[in-house]
Amino acid sequence: MAMTPMDLVAAAKQTITEIDAARAQTMLGSVPLIDVREPEEYAAGCLPGAVSIPRGVLEFRIDGHPQIQGRRDGEVILYCQSGGRSAL
Repeated sequence: MAMTPMDLVAAAKQTITEIDAARAQTMLGSVPLIDVREPEEYAAGCLPGAVSIPRGVLEFRIDGHPQIQGRRDGEVILYCQSGGRSAL
């Protein structure tokens, strides 16, 4: 049976560390903050210091981003509207 999008999100959430806003705030400035929402969502408002890399192109663009270079195995904060896209 094929996995549904919600199945994929649930499986992804088993392999990541989810953090709350308070924890994210303590990490700001020391780890890259990536907004994986669509460009129009980012343009409507984003967290200070966030970089826009939409989820659909994340794997293609993240390694080339200056905040990520040299940190391939380091921590990165990804966020979206509900946590589904950022989990994937």
